[in-house]
Amino acid sequence: MNLKAYIFDIDGTLTDTLPLCYETLRETLFNFTGTRYSDEGIRKFFGPSEEGIFRRHFPEQWEEVLDFYLNYYNTNHDNLRWKISEIPSLLLKLQENGYRLAVVSGKGDQSTKITLQKAGLTKYFEIILTGKISGPWKAEAISEVVKKWKLQPFEVGYIGDIVYDMKASLQAGTIPIGAAWASTARYNDLVEAGAHIAFTSISDFESWILSRTN
Repeated sequence: MNLKAYIFDIDGTLTDTLPLCYETLRETLFNFTGTRYSDEGIRKFFGPSEEGIFRRHFPEQWEEVLDFYLNYYNTNHDNLRWKISEIPSLLLKLQENGYRLAVVSGKGDQSTKITLQKAGLTKYFEIILTGKISGPWKAEAISEVVKKWKLQPFEVGYIGDIVYDMKASLQAGTIPIGAAWASTARYNDLVEAGAHIAFTSISDFESWILSRTN
């Protein structure tokens, strides 16, 4: 296996922002419905991008709801410890060693921009693909990146932190790599979902990559 490129998820992988995503959606739904959803209830909304969620559930005022969501999300980045300090160094080393880098996330375009810009990570990626309002499309997005790079799927690793990420990577034919270093990570779930390998620390992940670099 000779990997030439890596595609990253964002929440729980590049940044520890999954708790913030839950909190933001919870507060947004509470503001517009009066119902405070549990984490399990929040997960049932996942699939489409944020715009897709709000278009579906608030068809008459989805723009207002989306604005509330983005304002809350943007503001509260400053109130939580969500950056993963080793990530910029990792990405720089990957670049320096000639690996191509991309992002494929289910987040909406605007929330993706907020997180990557605030984390100072945008500059490392040549391709950034985000979620669709129609629903999940991560496997198709991964395949699109591979096609743009003119690589074979088995030459590309997809790094993600949840079961869906591993399944999407497998569906696209890429190498699923489990990121189990964020606060919400579940190592065993990633392994059971088909991760080729999973890591609980970024330093171990970096060592694994660099040990395979020619």
